[in-house]
Amino acid sequence: MKPLHLRKGEREALVEDVYAEDHAPVLIPLDIHLTPAKNAERYYARARKIRETIDEQRERRATLHARLRELEGTLVELDDIENTEALRSFIERHKPLLASAGYRSTAGTRTAPPPPFRVFIVTGGFQVWAGKSSENNDLLTTRHTGKEDLWFHARGVGGSHVVLKVHPGKGEVSRAAVQDAASVAAFYSKMKNASLVPVTMCLGKHVRKPKGASAGTVMVEREETVFAEPRLPADRKDEHAR
Repeated sequence: MKPLHLRKGEREALVEDVYAEDHAPVLIPLDIHLTPAKNAERYYARARKIRETIDEQRERRATLHARLRELEGTLVELDDIENTEALRSFIERHKPLLASAGYRSTAGTRTAPPPPFRVFIVTGGFQVWAGKSSENNDLLTTRHTGKEDLWFHARGVGGSHVVLKVHPGKGEVSRAAVQDAASVAAFYSKMKNASLVPVTMCLGKHVRKPKGASAGTVMVEREETVFAEPRLPADRKDEHAR
């Protein structure tokens, strides 16, 4: 192409496209109020800004891909968590990542007081609550037992009322969790030194306290018997559980 001889006031310039394979000419609009040099300076500034934006987007894309891979790895780890202690440990290890993903810790916020019972975590992450006295048994059975919770008591002897708290979000209660809860009931009974203890089990909606009955006395319906070894789960939430 012939050399350009531009003057102020011209509306366009026909220039060679050095980025095209055939270097085909391209028509560029000009600001008639600017000199050719000022027009060129304006286009160079615009091109520099576009390049900077592209570089920033590439860097952000790489950062997001790395973050995605990290989040995918933590999701795999999260699938293996089975109890609250493991969950707390997971949150502590991944605090910065979880915060960047929008998780907000409730540390320092006001929380509900713990239940006034012995509390254990059993297979599947379910909670088991055990009464501490006759009056405490009444409180547990009449005020803190849901209709679908599982209620336990050593058969034919004195002992704690024990409740396996059932939460739909945790899925179906396993036989292992039932056995764990029955073992707690066997441990907190007058047969705790036996090798195997028969334990009554029923749904919370099938246990009731008769009017005028003494503390800790209840009536049950549709019960089953579970034979359990008197023992406590390893994951104990009450420091004074024994």
